This record gives sequence, structure tokens and C-alpha cells, in this order.
Amino acid sequence: NRSFQAWREWCLTVQNELRLRRTAEKQAALAEYAAATGSRYSMRWEVVQDMIYVGQTYYPPWRAEGLVRRALENQRPVRTFVTGSAQRGFPLPDADGAGREVFEAQAWDIIVDLDAPISTSTSASDVKPTSKPIAFGSMFQSAVGAKPVETIDSVAADAVPQERVSVSFQPLHDLVGQAWRMQKPLLCRDVGCMSASTFSRKDLALEFGIGSILFVPTPDGVVELGALRCEESEQTDSKPLVVLDQKPADLLRLDGEDLLSTIFTTTPGEEAQPLPPSIGMVSKHMSWNLMLALGTLGTLRSLDKDNPVLADPADPTSDEAKVHANEIFIVMEGTFGTFRKTISGDLVVLLKSPPGTIIGADDVWANRARSVHLRCLSGEGKVVVLPQRVVRKLELCDSPFIGPKEAEEFIEYMKREMSLNLCVMESAFSDPTEA
Repeated sequence: NRSFQAWREWCLTVQNELRLRRTAEKQAALAEYAAATGSRYSMRWEVVQDMIYVGQTYYPPWRAEGLVRRALENQRPVRTFVTGSAQRGFPLPDADGAGREVFEAQAWDIIVDLDAPISTSTSASDVKPTSKPIAFGSMFQSAVGAKPVETIDSVAADAVPQERVSVSFQPLHDLVGQAWRMQKPLLCRDVGCMSASTFSRKDLALEFGIGSILFVPTPDGVVELGALRCEESEQTDSKPLVVLDQKPADLLRLDGEDLLSTIFTTTPGEEAQPLPPSIGMVSKHMSWNLMLALGTLGTLRSLDKDNPVLADPADPTSDEAKVHANEIFIVMEGTFGTFRKTISGDLVVLLKSPPGTIIGADDVWANRARSVHLRCLSGEGKVVVLPQRVVRKLELCDSPFIGPKEAEEFIEYMKREMSLNLCVMESAFSDPTEA
């Protein structure tokens, strides 16, 4: 119990620290970086107690729209490379590489060692010459069995020595931690050429079609941009993994986005496609990024004419009446009805809710047991289920999947929808003959 309590307190400390670091300015910067490069996502990692965690995330609107569409079509929760990355933190690599073997290479070869942290040297005299440089592709072909993008099998004896760079990695560490420890930008052009020990999120990236990633360190974290594939650039080496010469601060200047776009230019992997009319109705009530946050933190539930019951009131004669309602529902597709049972046992409709509206919230905010029947009135319907703990996360911006702007939008959305529901209920039960 004591160990569990200590672990819980440590987790709360990290969560509070990450929440305090989330700002609207950082979120706006992530949006600018994604727009300038055409990235599928942007993430800001934060260093907390010798670990690095995802602090804030951003999807461009076209990407958020596509994710929401697929989640509803497939009736599955939103899961992406970003959500998978945010489920874990990574230990930072050691500051020195004492006692670890380091592979050396010519400047055109980036060698990855699985047993040492990253290190760089800018002078040929700083490292011992090798009898035969080992090419990046050759090493991975022999060590991992992966097909290299490019292989240098030999170097002529009279070749002019070029500037050397020694690059190595500790096992189980992620490239994001290496970029922060080095305080140098890392460009991974081809995730497929990485080993799982070098880039522990490799399989996750390939699962979701992320082929190229840029890591730009800051004093207290790392900005990460990802895409299907980045285009070739005259400003960088063409190898699968490159340590960039540009200063991180220059790449992340909002008034210098041209430099960032020359380093990491991508073509969006998917364009926004026409959506079903019901989803378009939801987008009139909230932004795509807020919808995506709801789908990521909430649970998608589908109903139809054979299974129309979303929720029933608690039995007043049982212990259920003592349990407060805990879930609110946001209608994504179809039409839902709120009913109350009369003394005779008939169901009387109180409210009909189209896509984009909230239902079931009255009992939750009143801290009482469920008092109404919630039914799907259309042939098919979908709702996002939000427990109270998730609502608090959305309100407080206590998750990397919702930005400060979306948290404010969510609060305004709830107030507006609750007020409209109250107006509809009041008009439905008012006496038109009253003055």
C-alpha cells in the first residue's frame, strides 16, 4: 500500500506539472509548425524528472476531420500514432557515453549503436579513423535484416576525408530523448530503417503510416512533427537519419517558418473528403479538433432500432437510486429522444436531440440518479459517452489531447447546449394561454 501510494503521488505530480506547462501559446505554435510543413501532427514533449512525456498535441483540421470520419464509420475509438505515443514516457539518455562502444562514420554515414547515447564530434581529429567506414544501410541490413535505402559498400583509399560524426543510441530510448540530450535537431527521413531499440515507437509509427519525423529540441522539451514522407531537401543530407546543423531556436521561430519548411516539407497524405450529412451537422456545433478530443477521451457507442436504449432511469426501490448519474452523451449521428414515464406507464417525449447536441447531462450536474429514458429515435445513431472524470479533463485541459482553445470551446459548447435544452423544455411545458 505504501509503495502504491508513493507511485500514485508521483503520477499526480507529473500530471500536475504537465498541466501547468500547457499554454495557448505553445498550442498555437504547434498549429503554425504543422501548417508550415504540411505535417499530419505536431507534438510537444516536456522533460519532467529525468523523463520526457507528451505535453500537448495538435492535428491540422484536414487530419482531424479524417480521423473523426473513420472513427464513426468503423465504430471504433480514435487511435493514432499520437495517442499511442502519449501513453508512455521515456527515460532520458545518460549525458555521457563512458564505457560504451561508439560506431564512427564519415559525415555521409549516420551510424546507430544500440548500446550508447548520442554523441557528436565536428572534427576529424576528434575521432580515430576506421579502416573501412560502415554505412548506415549496411549496418542495419546485417543487424536487423531491413532493406537499406542506400548503402555505401566501400570508400576509395585516396578519398578525401570528410568531417566525421559519431552517433550512437542507448537501448529502449526514443529518438525524442536523444534529440533533447543533444540539443540538436534530428531528422528521421525513413522510420522503416530504424531498429526498435533505437526508435521504440517504430512499429507504432509504421502501423499508422508515419514515415518521416523531425525532432527539434527546446530547453525544456522537444517539438515533434510527423508525416507520411518528407520531401528531399537541398538543406539536409539525404540519409535516413540526419543530425541537423541548424539551431533549434531558428527552426522554431514563428517568424522564420520558411527555414523549417525547407528542412521538413511534406505532402499531406489525405485530403478532406465529403462527409455524411449528419457529421456535417456536428461540425456546425464544434470544431474538428474538439470533436477529435471528444472521440479520443470519450467512448463511441452505436445504437439502432433493434437496440435503441441508451439509458434508463434508476429503480427508486433499489440501491441504484443512491448512485448518481455519471455519464453525459453527445449525439454524433441520428436523433435521440429524452422521455419521462407517466403515472400510467406511458413514455412522454420531453426532448428530441439531433447531431451535435448534449443529452443526459441534467441528472449528472444535479448529482442525482438517472431520472429519464434516453432512446435512439432513428434507424441508427451514435453518441460519444463522456464520464464525469473525462468532462473534468476537458474543462481543465488536463490531457495532451485537448488544447487550451478547445477546452474553452468545450465549456462554451456545454453552456450553450444546456441553455438551449432548458429553453426547449420550458417552451414544451409552458401554457400558451398564459400572458
